[in-house]
Amino acid sequence: MSSEFTIGFTSVVVAIAAIWLDQRARSREAGRLKEEKTRDEARIAREKGQAERRKQQDLELEENRYEHNLQVQATERLTAWALRGSHVLSKADHLLAGSSEFGDDRWQLASELSALVDEGRWLFRNHHPEAHGAEKAPLNRGFRDNRLDPLVEMYARLLGDKAVEPCAERKDFAFKIQKLSLPLAEQATKKD
Repeated sequence: MSSEFTIGFTSVVVAIAAIWLDQRARSREAGRLKEEKTRDEARIAREKGQAERRKQQDLELEENRYEHNLQVQATERLTAWALRGSHVLSKADHLLAGSSEFGDDRWQLASELSALVDEGRWLFRNHHPEAHGAEKAPLNRGFRDNRLDPLVEMYARLLGDKAVEPCAERKDFAFKIQKLSLPLAEQATKKD
C-alpha cells in the first residue's frame, strides 16, 4: 500500500504543481496582455496628443500667416498713400516757389528728388538726432544717412540758390510717416 500511496500522493502533487504552473503561466500571460494593452493605449494617447498638437500648431501657423498678410497689406496701402502724399506735397512746394527762369521740367525733377529725400528718411533715419539740429523739424534733426547724399547733392546742383525749403506741413507729414515706418535696418532683423 505504501507504493500505491506514494504513487497516488506523487500524482496529486504533480497535478497540484501542474495546476499551479498553469495558473502562474495564465497570470503572467494576463499581466503581459494587460501591460501590452496599457502600452498600446499609451501609444495611441501619445499619437492622438501629437496629432492634436500638430493640428493646433497648424491652426496657429495659419492664423499667424493671415495676420502677417493683413499687416503686410496694411503696410503696403500706407506706404502707397504716403508716397503719393509726399510727391503731392513736394510738387506743391516747388509750384509755390516756382520761378520763370527755370523750366517746368527742372522744377518737376527737383520736386521728385525732394520727395525721394523725404521718403529716404523713412527708410534710413538720421543718426544721433539728439546731438545735432535741435532747432530743426524732428524729421531733419541729427545727421542725414549718407545713402541720401547723392539725392540731396543733385537737388542742390539742380536748383542751387533757388532750392526750396519744405513747408512745415510737409515736414510734419514726413515726420509722422517716419514714426510709423520701420527702418530698413530693423526690417532686416524682423524677417519671418
